[in-house]
Amino acid sequence: SYRNATITISGGVNNTTISVSQEAAEASLILSTTSISFTSSGSSKNVTIKSNANWIALSSEDWLTVSPDNGTGDGTLTLKATDNTTTNKRYASVTVTYGNNSTTISVSQEAAEASLTASPTSVNFTSDAGTQNVTIKSNTSWKVSSSENWLTVSPTQGTGDGTLKLTAVANTTTSERTASVTISYGDTNANIAVSQDPTTQVVFTEGKSDVCT
Repeated sequence: SYRNATITISGGVNNTTISVSQEAAEASLILSTTSISFTSSGSSKNVTIKSNANWIALSSEDWLTVSPDNGTGDGTLTLKATDNTTTNKRYASVTVTYGNNSTTISVSQEAAEASLTASPTSVNFTSDAGTQNVTIKSNTSWKVSSSENWLTVSPTQGTGDGTLKLTAVANTTTSERTASVTISYGDTNANIAVSQDPTTQVVFTEGKSDVCT
């Protein structure tokens, strides 16, 4: 800031005063780094500030916090990123304003690997027509297909968490039958094993009836 002083010269009965002023230094601020990268796991990193001025720090994104958000002179900023559970790399910036100037820290965070779990991974139907649900937990897009015509799946695609509806038509044969539901995500597949019980048939013969399976 601008500052003033006086010099007083005393001699005899009179004093002489000299007024002195000094211009303020320009506001300056230097960061120890202007680029930071995080892994997909949440963590914290520090940035050192060297300054002669007041400053304010502001993050552009909710997933990245900065502390403290203001100060005077030298200090240390702590940047904290939450977990990135998506399969997309993400970006943010921290703007540090001082005087009429500002400087920016560029921040990036790596994407998480594509993941998907299905529950249950094994489904059994009775011989009658029916439906059963399978729960999907995922952070990415996926597509679904059935290996057999007697078993349909809905929906056939989605993103993130969801519920699959497996529908089997009645099994009118006397043999158990099997199918597989394949869920493709990224370069990986998850499989649901499906089986259906054989029918129970009543066979009529002369004078009696037999049940066979």
